[in-house]
Amino acid sequence: MERGPAPAGSSRIRAGDASWTGTAILSARIVAMLSRARRTARALVALAVVAQIAWPAAPVQAQAWHDAYIKGLEHMDGKRWAEAVQAFDDALAANPQENKSARLYGMRYGYFPHRDKGIALYHLSRYDEAIPELEESIRQGATAEATKHLDLAKKHQPAVATAGVFRGTWWDFYERGLKYSDAGAWKAAVQDFQAARTQREKEDRSARTYGVAFVEYFPVRELGIALYQEGQYKAAVEALEKSLAGHPTAKAAYYYNLARAALLRQTAADTRPPRITIEAPADGLLTNALALEVRGTAESKNQVAVVEINGESQLIDAATATRPFTQVAELSPGANVIRVRARDLVGQETVASVNVVVDREGPVVVIERAARTPSGQIRLEGTVSDNVRLGPLQVNGRPASVSAGMESTFSVDVPATATAFQIEAADAVGNVTRVRIPIPAALRQGRRPDWEIVPVAWRRQILPSFLQGRPGLALEMETPPAEVQQESVSIAGIVSASAGLKELKVNGQSQQIPASAAGKPFAFSYGVPLAEGANTITVIASDQSGKTETRTFTVVRKVDEIARAGSRLAVAVLPFNHKGQPTTMYAAAFEAITDAMVNQRRFKVVSRDQLETILREQKLSATQLVDPTTAIRIGKLVAAEATLVVTVNESPKSVEAYAQLISTETSTVLASKDVFDPEKAPGSARTKMAELAAKMKQDYPLVEGVVMMVANKRVVVGIGSPKNVRPDMKVIVYLEGPPLIDPTTKEVLDRPIETLGEGTLKEIKEKISYCDVRDPAKIEAGLAQKKLLKVITK
Repeated sequence: MERGPAPAGSSRIRAGDASWTGTAILSARIVAMLSRARRTARALVALAVVAQIAWPAAPVQAQAWHDAYIKGLEHMDGKRWAEAVQAFDDALAANPQENKSARLYGMRYGYFPHRDKGIALYHLSRYDEAIPELEESIRQGATAEATKHLDLAKKHQPAVATAGVFRGTWWDFYERGLKYSDAGAWKAAVQDFQAARTQREKEDRSARTYGVAFVEYFPVRELGIALYQEGQYKAAVEALEKSLAGHPTAKAAYYYNLARAALLRQTAADTRPPRITIEAPADGLLTNALALEVRGTAESKNQVAVVEINGESQLIDAATATRPFTQVAELSPGANVIRVRARDLVGQETVASVNVVVDREGPVVVIERAARTPSGQIRLEGTVSDNVRLGPLQVNGRPASVSAGMESTFSVDVPATATAFQIEAADAVGNVTRVRIPIPAALRQGRRPDWEIVPVAWRRQILPSFLQGRPGLALEMETPPAEVQQESVSIAGIVSASAGLKELKVNGQSQQIPASAAGKPFAFSYGVPLAEGANTITVIASDQSGKTETRTFTVVRKVDEIARAGSRLAVAVLPFNHKGQPTTMYAAAFEAITDAMVNQRRFKVVSRDQLETILREQKLSATQLVDPTTAIRIGKLVAAEATLVVTVNESPKSVEAYAQLISTETSTVLASKDVFDPEKAPGSARTKMAELAAKMKQDYPLVEGVVMMVANKRVVVGIGSPKNVRPDMKVIVYLEGPPLIDPTTKEVLDRPIETLGEGTLKEIKEKISYCDVRDPAKIEAGLAQKKLLKVITK
């Protein structure tokens, strides 16, 4: 029987009962879970209490090693190695066990106090202390860092960092080798330079690495230096020889000398010092020259390393067994000793010398008397003397007989029509005293028979004061030319002192006073050296009574237009590019080389102010000027024919400076030289810049020659490769006219120069060179007229 539908009310009651039952079950479960949690918590608290009782210091120790280790890592990050060692010692005291899973902070894990202490000790170069720490770290669980530093510590080899990722290229090995060298890790440096050399051996100041990146690259040279430092002298010599043969540098030459010197000491060097042969000047030479060329040779089996002439060193990089030398030595009046010193690689020295006597005083001519002869002529009598040896004497062109030696009387007759005595007295050296003494009209006319003593005979004439017989001091001077081209001028005059002459000086140089003068008038002369431009010449005479007479002259020395600095190659010295680790030691090097270039007068140096103005306008830095294109552009803006670009590369202990003279017209490197400073001592920057300027002058010499012919529109000049000329050197072709000579003083007043054209050397041969000149027509015309045309490098 089917049941009917239940009442609505009974259905709601059943549903409510089910809901209440589920809630009760959930509540019961939650209560049970809370009860278990309370029991677990109570158990954990009890465990903690037991742990605290058993190990009361554990949390303190855990905090101690953690904080100390973190502090040590912070010190390492700051490269504070000594502080890092102390912090790791504190961490090890709290916990000596390394653990790669120990969490430090964030996502950083790993506790390695032995390893990190060893690394810190290694960076302090305390290699022997680092080794046991690193070995302990490896024993507890090897890591690559511990193994790497243990190997380095055992080799006492410092770690170095390259600029980028080390990929094993030749430039990577070379860069790291340089860093090893700076750190004194020579064995490691040898390995890296050998690895670099295996990949690329050719040395270059601008070796391309990749793209447009370039580096200086001298692996053979640096290998030789490292081998020398390692004591492998024979291998070092071989490497440095190879470097010098391929790309010579001053640094390679310096260490080449050191390596050979060490090798010589190992293999019993020759005990004989260098031998010096002085070819010129001859010992005992008598001259009136301002300077002389000293020429000769120094020889040694131990290689000649240094040659000095009067304390001035010759430019020598690599020592050689035979070293020719030549140098101009300045001379002073009187005795000069020219000393040549040579030293070999093992320090043995020899000094040789020659004696040169310089006499710039002309003979002294004492006037004794002037009288008429029975034949009606006028006779001049006197005494001539010289501090060295007498030469010929002439009066009005007539030779007077004089005896050999230092003093002689003379007598010479001149026609009665002569208006003056023109006296020319020479000595054995070539000094000439030239004076003109007027002859009184009465003496010429012969109206009185007693024309005997000069002061009496001429007292009433319009004569120089010394001829008027007045008591006291008289100084009459021949006026020198206002302008000359010679390097010296002869100053001549007549002096007399009734009280006796005490002193006679020309520009502070005392002149001889002959005993035969004794209050009589006498003529004197002295050759005065001249600098370019205006020269002041002062003559002072003083007598025994204290009276003084002074005469002052100004003589301008004009240099041939072709020889002036303004006719030289115009060069702009650009601000230096400093590389490596620049210091204040070479901060003033730019000013030093500019001064040296100006003072040597080989080049026409562009004004520094003008150059700085252009650089400011162009907003260019020194680094940008290294680019040849930029350097040439700046050179053209300041009207320079060449630019001097200098790079200074400083390391902690030494400096290299490299200079290039670049043509602004052709972009050709006209000359390139370098210097090496191994010590960086105070003042060495200026010394090395002077040396660099001297090397540039030597590498781009001033050479003169003659024009041979014009062939195929090219001018053939008598200048060849032995003169150290090279393509693209500029030259000036000119015609030198006859000198204009003062008829009285015989001084050269001028020498007309006609410039026929400027050109550029293109093809250099042994004895001649071919030169391109824009318009050779004037040169061809001059040659057709059989004129002697000359050429000089600009």
